[in-house]
Amino acid sequence: MKLLQMRTLDLPWNLLLKGSYNVPYLPEVERHFRRLQWLRPALFALFVLNTMDGLLTILWLQKGLATEANPMMAQLIDTHPALFMLGKLLLVFLGSMLLLRYYYRGSAVVGVVFLNVFYSGLMFYHFQGVVLLLR
Repeated sequence: MKLLQMRTLDLPWNLLLKGSYNVPYLPEVERHFRRLQWLRPALFALFVLNTMDGLLTILWLQKGLATEANPMMAQLIDTHPALFMLGKLLLVFLGSMLLLRYYYRGSAVVGVVFLNVFYSGLMFYHFQGVVLLLR
């Protein structure tokens, strides 16, 4: 009976930290497993895309071919590129943890999908610049 009283918010943290549950089959738990099966790789892809965006942004800024549009990040990159990357990765990590915390809400799912599509488009833009730079 204690399992039925478990809050659904506690479920993803156990899966992320321990890797598995030791609970009997329940339809609600299966639904959480299915959502987390694609959410974890999607958040990892978001982290990789964000890292690539940061590195390519630093490349463009050092070559003098671009300017940072975000004023907060522009101050960080003016201080030091490593501080820029740390700030960028930290912000995305904290945002990802927030989305993971509310994974059961539709808005969190839409947010993860939107961010992956956005960063994928941004990577396309960056790679076009790399091709033009190599010509």
